[in-house]
Amino acid sequence: MLHVQKLAFDWNTEFMLGQLKSADICVVSKHEVQFDWVELGQSLAADVEDRRQKNRQKQQAYRDKQITAKETTSSSYSVTGDITGDVGQDRLGQDDTF
Repeated sequence: MLHVQKLAFDWNTEFMLGQLKSADICVVSKHEVQFDWVELGQSLAADVEDRRQKNRQKQQAYRDKQITAKETTSSSYSVTGDITGDVGQDRLGQDDTF
C-alpha cells in the first residue's frame, strides 16, 4: 500500500483501488494490492515457455524445408543449364566479308 501511495501521489487512491476492485482486476486488503495478471492479459510463464518451444520447432522445420528445397534445386540444375550450346556462334548464311 505504501508503494501505491507513492506511485499515485496526489491521487484519490481509495477511489482508484475501489474502481480496480469492482472491475475484478485486483484484490485489495489492508496491507496489499494483488493484481490478477491473467485477467489483465499477461500469460502464465508455463504458457509462454510452451509457445516459445513450439515456435522453435516451427522455425527449425521451416529452415530444414528451405535447405531441402535449395539442395533439390541446386542438384537438378547447373549454372549454365539454361544457355544453349551455340551462344556466340555465327548464324548460318552470314557473310564473312565486310
